[in-house]
Amino acid sequence: SMIEDMEHQLPPRYDCLASFGISESLRGMIQFRTGIVLQEVSLLGISVGECELRLLRENQPHLAPTDSWTRLWQGKRSGDTRVYFVYRRNP
Repeated sequence: SMIEDMEHQLPPRYDCLASFGISESLRGMIQFRTGIVLQEVSLLGISVGECELRLLRENQPHLAPTDSWTRLWQGKRSGDTRVYFVYRRNP
């Protein structure tokens, strides 16, 4: 599944995984299946740049990573047209 595929591409250690605009149901499914708690970023909350990893869905140009980020994974859920990406901040 998309979630297991994503989990296998994550580094063994990282500080946190930020997300923005990821549905509550998908965040819950990720946490249930992997134990990963996504740090949902809001305009009033933590900065998306505070986490080492970033989970985004396509069409989020305001959060598009710069050259200081590397894409680790890309995928989509079965039956879903939206593509999701995980990026890691370069050291």
